[in-house]
Amino acid sequence: MIDRKIFAVGMGVLAERFRTEIAGPAQKGYHTILSEELNDEEFQIAVKLAFRHSQFWPSPQQLIDFVRPPANHAVNAGIAFERLLDAGEILVQGRPKCWRREVVHRMGKAVLVGFDAIGGNDRLREYEARELPFIRRDFVEAYKATFAESEAELQIAAARTAIGSMRQRSLRSTPELIGDIARASEP
Repeated sequence: MIDRKIFAVGMGVLAERFRTEIAGPAQKGYHTILSEELNDEEFQIAVKLAFRHSQFWPSPQQLIDFVRPPANHAVNAGIAFERLLDAGEILVQGRPKCWRREVVHRMGKAVLVGFDAIGGNDRLREYEARELPFIRRDFVEAYKATFAESEAELQIAAARTAIGSMRQRSLRSTPELIGDIARASEP
């Protein structure tokens, strides 16, 4: 949870930098989202980096990404593809390499998805050198797609949890709700 005073200073710095104020409800939204992801120090670093690098007022996700850059799945996919090629074994002398599914599976879900997307053993056993860039491209696309799906699923699950907790609060008595509103509006 980001301390409200530290948050107010950071938002003030950004407001000055971008010459615009953000309305109270939007600030509460920023505070809620950022507090789920960042601590006080990380928030201050994000503000400093946004002040330096952003041309426009940054979204909460942009502030988070300044402190915790998203993984570069394309680079990771290229490394995983090389590891996959190295994992092939010659089981019978004079025959092409073979990729055992259990070995590929141990390399991770994204590698297995990429392996299946490129046609698995059938395509890897018989490819010609000029085809390798296309096989790599197909593997990378499938590999990256698994992360895009899982990140979206995580965001959907988090949103559902937040909506569920809001519903729970709405079931409470009116005096409890008034107390929550009063506490939320305190500086």
